[in-house]
Amino acid sequence: PHHYSQEAMEEQMLHHHYPLQAHLYLVALHRHLRLRLPDYAPERDLGGYVYCFLRGMPGSVDGAPEGAVGPGRIVEPAPLNRIAALDRALAEVSV
Repeated sequence: PHHYSQEAMEEQMLHHHYPLQAHLYLVALHRHLRLRLPDYAPERDLGGYVYCFLRGMPGSVDGAPEGAVGPGRIVEPAPLNRIAALDRALAEVSV
């Protein structure tokens, strides 16, 4: 796990385009929730994303508060303006 510092994981995220992947998944989730959840409000209902680098996770961590960022995890809030812009851009693409 010591090879999975926050800096090293962020570098790998960018190198492998994982933020783009996460944003596309968030757009899909946004669209799904908009159709299925009455009174859907992205600022309330759309969470962010968590990438887990399994090799960087040390196993159970006693005493860690629930939802806390820990070793082997990148946690990002949903960039709502970017998700809305991607949703609009993808809606304009004809198949």
